[in-house]
Amino acid sequence: MERAYALVSVWSGPDTDLLEESSNTVYSCIYQGQVDLRVIDEKVITSIVAMVPMTPREGDHSAWFFLLEKPGLEIMALGDVNTDITDE
Repeated sequence: MERAYALVSVWSGPDTDLLEESSNTVYSCIYQGQVDLRVIDEKVITSIVAMVPMTPREGDHSAWFFLLEKPGLEIMALGDVNTDITDE
């Protein structure tokens, strides 16, 4: 019997101040890098989310990302490398 697995990243806990200020709607976490990767059985996956880079706060050099549930094809527009940039 074949089994499927997924490699997933474990993120920090959310920024509690931002979570409270946003009425529990903005989950902002720090990427832990390759030090906290895990292999899991695909049968335990209950949802797929995207972690989207946040605009850094002044003086903040950490890698903060926010959680986006149920990303669809529209997420492709966030990093469109074919976008023309022109001077106006």
